Amino acid sequence: MPVVLAVTGQYLLTAEVAGAPSDAPGVLAQAVRHLRRLHELQAPNADWPGRLDLLIDELDVLVDHLGTALIDQLRQLLRPFVDEVAAAPPSLLHADLHTRHLYAADGRLTAILDWGDACYGDPLYDLARLTMTADPATVLTAYGLHPTLDLARTLSRYRLVWSLSALHSEHAAGGAWFAPHVERIRRELVS
Repeated sequence: MPVVLAVTGQYLLTAEVAGAPSDAPGVLAQAVRHLRRLHELQAPNADWPGRLDLLIDELDVLVDHLGTALIDQLRQLLRPFVDEVAAAPPSLLHADLHTRHLYAADGRLTAILDWGDACYGDPLYDLARLTMTADPATVLTAYGLHPTLDLARTLSRYRLVWSLSALHSEHAAGGAWFAPHVERIRRELVS
């Protein structure tokens, strides 16, 4: 367990944890089991659909990176999706979990890093993000889910949403790292 050294303003400083990033199946399974427990923390008043709507409403600022045809396609696809997932009780999410954030030593998970994007929303969003870098079968099995076509579709839609969120953040920061997110969006749209 990380040792908290200081809490100042919006920052939490911890001591260095043992280990290094790991995508080993056993470490991944440990992390997913912890993630499932995290998802038990709910905030019934959190507005997950509103958060998703905002990403869609502000697509026009990304026109230079996505083009109008792709923006129109995303709106048509994601508007009904937001309605579908609106009933999910908002759970505490890491919201940017990937294997580089999983630290392990000797096959044991020592930390889950980078909680800067944590929010409340649909737990499947966390699983979708994690399956962008980790084996989907290991993730779903460790979480206690069985693959279905509906689940695969939902995870794909959430990978689109995550990529849009990353594009919005990159755009707002004045960055230039757009291509990987646009490529992910195009891949998800054809899958």
